[in-house]
Amino acid sequence: HHHYLAFGIQKQITLHVGTEQLPCLLHHYQAPMGLSSAHTILLAFENPTELKGDKTLVLKDDQLSGETIEFNIKQSDIDNIPEINTLP
Repeated sequence: HHHYLAFGIQKQITLHVGTEQLPCLLHHYQAPMGLSSAHTILLAFENPTELKGDKTLVLKDDQLSGETIEFNIKQSDIDNIPEINTLP
């Protein structure tokens, strides 16, 4: 399944905002390291911040479980993400 997570999963992921469906443009997979059993996947989409409203991350998994998995993300949670202060 490491090969699927590293190379095939990107085509199975979309971000839904209202009626818009944004394809995953970039993903990076990091396999478990050391004592950790966590698999990490970083995802990137085109301009999702310009689309206001609740979002749904959809994974149509045809390799591991055969299921469609949805992660609901509230706009209010996105609005409450702290910003990093940078030096001018």
